Amino acid sequence: MPRLRFPGFKGEWEEKRLGEVAEFFDEKRIPLKQADRKKRTGKYPYYGASGVIDHINDYIFDGEYVLLGEDGANIVDRSSKLAFLVNGKFWVNNHAHVLQSYGSNYFLSEYLESLNFEKFNTGTAQPKLNASVCKAIKLLIPTLPEQQKIADFLTSIDKWINNLKAQKEKLEAYKKGMMQKIFSQKIRFKDDYGDDFPEWEEKRLGEIAEFWNGKAHEQDISENGKYIVVNSKFISTNGRVKKHSNKQISPLKKDDIAIVMSDIPKGRAIGKCYLVDSDGRYTLNQRIGGIKSESVLSNFLFRILSRNKYFLKFDNGVSQTNLRNSEILKCPVTFPCLSEQQKIADFLTSIDNLIEAEQNKIAKAEKWKRGVMQGVFV
Repeated sequence: MPRLRFPGFKGEWEEKRLGEVAEFFDEKRIPLKQADRKKRTGKYPYYGASGVIDHINDYIFDGEYVLLGEDGANIVDRSSKLAFLVNGKFWVNNHAHVLQSYGSNYFLSEYLESLNFEKFNTGTAQPKLNASVCKAIKLLIPTLPEQQKIADFLTSIDKWINNLKAQKEKLEAYKKGMMQKIFSQKIRFKDDYGDDFPEWEEKRLGEIAEFWNGKAHEQDISENGKYIVVNSKFISTNGRVKKHSNKQISPLKKDDIAIVMSDIPKGRAIGKCYLVDSDGRYTLNQRIGGIKSESVLSNFLFRILSRNKYFLKFDNGVSQTNLRNSEILKCPVTFPCLSEQQKIADFLTSIDNLIEAEQNKIAKAEKWKRGVMQGVFV
């Protein structure tokens, strides 16, 4: 019996296997290579194990379905949704199972998302959920009216969360638009007396900042090490740490800037920057450079350098991109006086604080939903 139940529903939930409560359509899936998809660009979503990975000009499914990731690390680490509801016309490759519930598709997708699939993993080198194992998964299923009641309730929570996400997206769009106007100088700030600030200066990065390279870490790599090695993987995946070191060979301090100097083709991390948030925690490796300046505020310089078009031109999309020190030092930087920098930084920080507040609301709402799901599912 579930811990939380809506009034008017009684009786035990019935134990059934997934293959008994849903029909599988895996035989209709068709994988397409990236080169083939490139020739077939269109409006229809192309799904993989964890969601949409492309859009093409045709579809093989039309309707409401549940997709369940078939392989990949997400089966174990659950960094994104493994089961999700899909509506409309779409294409699916061979990395996601395609199901339709005999009851409520939404109920089934949320039920599956609440499960721990690690015990059903049949992969060795890579986690995998094969079809036969999936069909044999035991579920406790209520009547269709109760399924629908639960689905309606969870849908209302989803709408609430989506509204919060929409507010966050509006703030992000506002910030992006304001940054474009500020850094193109279409909008200028005034000083405390209402007077204009001096004109902005343009210099090379090497004229206003100190730059240094990281060094290779060949020993003392441990998951329990004291210091984090900052590398392009760490930066490009929003803070996921892949390696640790117990030595700070090339230390970074609070408000220093780390910049990605080497990246794989189309990795889209070259020139990406990271603003260091604390002392004694980060150290560079040989693929990352460190930057600090006394004439430009760190958070202002960080915003100028982050994904600067100057750095993007070095990525040819074919071979590994490697920025040389001289190329980084030649990056053109246009900046105002320190007083205007501070006003701009304060303004953008205030927007960042609003965005962070919305993100905290989203996180709390999603956490609350997970708690509810633990109560309404057996």
